[in-house]
Amino acid sequence: MGRRLRWLRVVGSELLFGLLGVAFSLVRFRMDRERGGDLRLSIPYLALGITYSLTTAAAYDREVARIRSSRPGRVLFGLLTAVASVVLEPEDEGESASFTLDFSLGTVCYRLRFGVLAPVPGDRL
Repeated sequence: MGRRLRWLRVVGSELLFGLLGVAFSLVRFRMDRERGGDLRLSIPYLALGITYSLTTAAAYDREVARIRSSRPGRVLFGLLTAVASVVLEPEDEGESASFTLDFSLGTVCYRLRFGVLAPVPGDRL
């Protein structure tokens, strides 16, 4: 039961932080619009955000390169995602908001599909 409880915490926390990210992004767009700003959604960064969130969650769930079970695997995964974040860093606020919005949406959708509605891939509970 301990392993199942740990997975429930992982899934629950990812859902919670994903929903908070969506809410933050929507508030950010609304506040900008109320101030007369020109914050626009960036389609490429929307696609990049959702792709990034889906691939990182899927890699974690499927234990790619042993990122859950070994310290070197976790460190390598952390370094790769940090480098990817720096390389893919948005150049303006609209791109950043778009990336954050879809990263969060991707996380929520993935966790609803794998974790709430169906078992997590690679989970042998």
